[in-house]
Amino acid sequence: SSGINAEYGQCCRYLSSSESEKTPPRTLITGSLGQLGLTLAKEMRSRYGKERVVCTDIRKPPKIVLQSGPYRYANILNKNGLEEILVEHRIDQVVHFSALLSAVGEQNVTLALQVNIEGFHNIIDLCKIHDLKLFCPS
Repeated sequence: SSGINAEYGQCCRYLSSSESEKTPPRTLITGSLGQLGLTLAKEMRSRYGKERVVCTDIRKPPKIVLQSGPYRYANILNKNGLEEILVEHRIDQVVHFSALLSAVGEQNVTLALQVNIEGFHNIIDLCKIHDLKLFCPS
């Protein structure tokens, strides 16, 4: 567990590593209801403030997620919807965890390709358009 927390700490430092920034960055986390997203959101909210980390996913969040800071429904295949969230919350950086992993992806290959390729392409495009930092683990 301490190894995982150290890795999240490194991720947090990397994402907010601009010396010119006086205030913490506003971060959007896609796929935030997965294990990685929940853990990173908790860590980032404790470091930077709960209002500076916007969690998104396509599932209904548990109450604890809703009480811990901003949460928005977001389907990464809906580029316009994503862009609305980025602009509305004045996002500076994106942590992209949304993906269909092999177990689910093998059952629905078409959907896996859409989410994992088209969805990622939407994220890259929006980050480029809005000049946002992007962190996407493989």
